[in-house]
Amino acid sequence: IPNMEEVVKEVDELAEAKQYEEAHKIISDAFVKYPDQYEILWRLSRSEFDIAEMLSDKSATQVHFEKSCEYAQQALKINDQSSPPHKYFAMALSGLLDFLPTKDQVTKSALIKEHADIALKFEPKDATTLHVVGRWCFEVASIGYIQRTFAKAIWGTVPTSSYQEALDYFLKSNEIEPYIGNSIFIAHSYDKLKQSEKAKEWYSITASMPHTGFAEEQIQKEAASKK
Repeated sequence: IPNMEEVVKEVDELAEAKQYEEAHKIISDAFVKYPDQYEILWRLSRSEFDIAEMLSDKSATQVHFEKSCEYAQQALKINDQSSPPHKYFAMALSGLLDFLPTKDQVTKSALIKEHADIALKFEPKDATTLHVVGRWCFEVASIGYIQRTFAKAIWGTVPTSSYQEALDYFLKSNEIEPYIGNSIFIAHSYDKLKQSEKAKEWYSITASMPHTGFAEEQIQKEAASKK
């Protein structure tokens, strides 16, 4: 039976190679053996997120995002002085927003920003976390009247950001590690900023990038239709 260090090493290699189903099986088995281990819990959170992004079935996607949040929270109870559980909690919660009513979206949005900011404090050059903060800025810049009303009622104020601020985060993320889910938001940001040539350039870049699983296939199709 492999020990925990061997499991962690193998799961990280599989995740890096985007062999998400195999990684999920191994880390799930390890969780049965090591249910209270920080290094297992945050990786299980990552794995649930990766599986959620692979699936086309919306209800199954929601379940995996919820599990990802849950395991990240368990990891945070053991150690909140490290980037990964903050990062994957923010990412999974961000994925869950589409499934929530407007009022819950507003309250959860604050949590996403809070945990992404903490993750960035520990790992300021993490491409994925920079993307999550960029997404938060993008969504806040796009905030509609109903969300504004809820935000004002809940916090007494409305969070502010801009498409330019979002773009800055997406570009920083891209410098560190280009990937399709980030590059389409560079294109979207240029589009919102009315820089149509730049937007087309980035839709074209996005359309030709490698992609894995359902979520990234949809991004590739969207980019191809706009380039």
